[in-house]
Amino acid sequence: MSYLFEREIEGLYPKQLEFCLSNSLVTLYGGAVGGGKSYILRLKLILMALEYDGIQILLLRTSLPEVITNHKNSMLQLLSPYGLAKFVGNPNNEMRFKNGSIIYFGYCNQDDDLLRYQGNQYEVIAIDEAGNFTFEWFRFLRTRNRLSGLIQYKEGQEVIRPRMYLSANPVGVGLRWLKRLFVDRKYTDNEMLPYRKNIIEKGIKDGKFTFRIPDKYSGTFKEFMTKKEWEEVDKEAYKNICDDYCFIPASVYDNKYMLDNNPEYVQTLEQLPDKQKEALLYGSWDSPEGQFFYDFDEDIHVIKPFEIPKEWRIYRARDYGLDMTAVIWAAMDEDGNLVIYRTFGQEKLIVSESCEMINAMTEDWEEIYLDLCPPDMWNKDRQTGKSAAELLPDYNQTPTKANNDRINGWLSVHEMLKCRKDKNGNLKPKLLIFDNCLELIEDLKVIQFDEKNPNDAAKIPHNVTHFPDALRYLCSSYTYAPDKEEENKKEEYKQWKYALGYYDEKEDNDNYGW
Repeated sequence: MSYLFEREIEGLYPKQLEFCLSNSLVTLYGGAVGGGKSYILRLKLILMALEYDGIQILLLRTSLPEVITNHKNSMLQLLSPYGLAKFVGNPNNEMRFKNGSIIYFGYCNQDDDLLRYQGNQYEVIAIDEAGNFTFEWFRFLRTRNRLSGLIQYKEGQEVIRPRMYLSANPVGVGLRWLKRLFVDRKYTDNEMLPYRKNIIEKGIKDGKFTFRIPDKYSGTFKEFMTKKEWEEVDKEAYKNICDDYCFIPASVYDNKYMLDNNPEYVQTLEQLPDKQKEALLYGSWDSPEGQFFYDFDEDIHVIKPFEIPKEWRIYRARDYGLDMTAVIWAAMDEDGNLVIYRTFGQEKLIVSESCEMINAMTEDWEEIYLDLCPPDMWNKDRQTGKSAAELLPDYNQTPTKANNDRINGWLSVHEMLKCRKDKNGNLKPKLLIFDNCLELIEDLKVIQFDEKNPNDAAKIPHNVTHFPDALRYLCSSYTYAPDKEEENKKEEYKQWKYALGYYDEKEDNDNYGW
């Protein structure tokens, strides 16, 4: 039926045509405003509904009135002359096609809104203005993106590959996950795992590898291969995941209709303040407004991994809850600088499971100087009478209660991020992060100011607060690297008191100043 829309297709701009032809797992269109993203999203969904009889398509925005107002009338304008579809309103809110295809109009503005899609399946899911969606919502919706079994394939038609189509500008709570997946092309080990697994399974089948993949494995497979084999697998996996996340940047300068008929709109964009202009006119993903850690700069604070010297002092800090266990490992050098060299995050772990995972990731040489935990881990359970902190010693972990003063804690983080002259006169921050600590890096970039208190970080969306909170505990408890001479003095003093038989730790700290 697509021949009915030849005029519309012939009038597409090159970027819009590229979007229409994309069959990647997830395709993002947009960046700057005025690139015609809403129109091309509608047209793509209509074409798919006409091409595949019985296909199930979900179109989302953050509110139902928005998605209906922005798309219903325009769709009817295209479809009504041919009698191909009709809109069925409340409570269904769907565009029903004569061939059995359905475009459902949906919304998501809070976590509970996702429940309405639980158990459903859609071959195509489209999110208009995806910058207003959290990563958690996107990730959940991907689990609904699967074959419905309702398509009646025509002779010669291949089974459709489920896919998602997104439109977005570089603003909103979703800015950073969109930038990470589609612009920076940085993926976590969990995201890379199935791609590596597919390559390895093929290698095992072809006799290239001899090892067996363990059941319920959630690592990286790195330990099973030689360095060369691992690099080849990782390179191929990275190429494949990049193919699945397609980004088509477009701006108002790609929109010939707008340039010819509404040049005043372009002038309005060109007169915006610098940060807004970079984002909305030029489509820059690096100029977010409202970023709490405005002083965090990847070019300065993120470094390539290196081997941590064994004599450096090791800290560990965590934020714990059933929704997420977030842990960071940091090492302090002889000048008092902190290097965060490892992170771990996983959902729905009970205390014992989180301890086991933390122990598994902590190497034998790492003697933990301070193991910082949030104060609420000392809250007593009403049924058992024990706190989560009391369980940690059973796993050879000695918790230290972190300072939970949010405002002063964030100030401590800012102080660590601040660049100052080192002993060689070079400007450097006191906090550096290995580039493989992706979750922490991304959360530092996306977390916003609290609208009611500019000295505090926003607690919503909650999923981006866990690693920054762990970092806050670490920086709040920061102590400068020990002075060797002072440490020797203190040890001599303690030995003298021990010899007299009346050494007391509290008196020692009060009177001697430690």
